[in-house]
Amino acid sequence: VIRNFNLVNGQIDMRDGYYVDEETYKRRTRRAVPSEGDIIFSREAPIGNCAIIPHDFQCCLGQRLVLLRVNHDVCSSEYLLSVLQSSYVKQQIDQVSKLGSIVSNFAIGDLRKLIIPILDNQHDIATFASTITEKLTNNSVISSELESMVNLLYDYWFVQFDFPDENGKPYKSTGGKMVWKDELNKEIPNEWETTTIGKITICHDSKRIPVASKDRYEMIGSIPYYGATGIMGYVNRAIFSGDFILFAEDGSVMDDKGHPILQRV
Repeated sequence: VIRNFNLVNGQIDMRDGYYVDEETYKRRTRRAVPSEGDIIFSREAPIGNCAIIPHDFQCCLGQRLVLLRVNHDVCSSEYLLSVLQSSYVKQQIDQVSKLGSIVSNFAIGDLRKLIIPILDNQHDIATFASTITEKLTNNSVISSELESMVNLLYDYWFVQFDFPDENGKPYKSTGGKMVWKDELNKEIPNEWETTTIGKITICHDSKRIPVASKDRYEMIGSIPYYGATGIMGYVNRAIFSGDFILFAEDGSVMDDKGHPILQRV
């Protein structure tokens, strides 16, 4: 069964998958059986994630997902997928969903109204987008492998305390001295110390843009506005009263009109 988080870079990622029995599958596919070339679209955070169903892949849909069966007389599945992933469509979604974190899902009626450009060079666009998607997928696999290696290394060094000592041998298992720390309720290597995150970082908090006044902040732009689940929308500039933290994409603190981009609470 496909869930929101299985839609990754235009493809279905089942590395963290859920599965159902035959009876549940039949019940979930009474309206339509997902087939090769169909597109799955997410109506819930993250809104707009989508993927194409590959060849010989049997699945059913979880909640807040929509199955799009493409009219191939108008466009190809690959082309529609590339357009749905574009900033052109994502800005339409942002406008309709009001860009607020309280919005729970994207309505079917609004989904039907999304404007999709139909171009003559669909094949070239779809091929180019597919190449980028394949590269992203490969990079994701590489990143996952590297993350596993880092987690293993972290466990050896900072959980088992078997980091290399001055002789290149595992510290704890070769007799490295350990001392008890009451605040941690455990032993740690002799020369290690403890501290608090407040002593090693400067923490700048931010506030959610109020729904009642969000129209004042020009929510359609190029600067990402982040919420708890990711990018909630885009703004043109920050002309606030010090309640928000926003960074320009180029790292500058002022826009071309002299308005502050970075505000600290």
